[in-house]
Amino acid sequence: MNNVVFLIIAINVIFSIQGFNTPQFVEKYIFYVGKIRWGKEYFRLLTSGFLHANWSHLLFNMMTLFFFGGTLVSVIGPFLFCLVYLISLLGGNLLALYIKKDDANY
Repeated sequence: MNNVVFLIIAINVIFSIQGFNTPQFVEKYIFYVGKIRWGKEYFRLLTSGFLHANWSHLLFNMMTLFFFGGTLVSVIGPFLFCLVYLISLLGGNLLALYIKKDDANY
């Protein structure tokens, strides 16, 4: 497995375990439209992408990243892989923000 993929998996696992054990951690970093739009907490667009709802969600996502990430890194390189990963994470959250822009509790 590529070091970049391992690092991203490690960050996801550490962040999610902290969230599983500390509700205040989740509350601080989870995606909330109201906190992003009106509270100007834009960091949530990134941090929420490293939190997972439960162990099965984390396991499925990290297994997928493990099996496909290394191949993608070997094709496009580690820098572009990280760029694609972050742009995808931010893009998905920006789309959710746009779609749910009037639902402060989403």
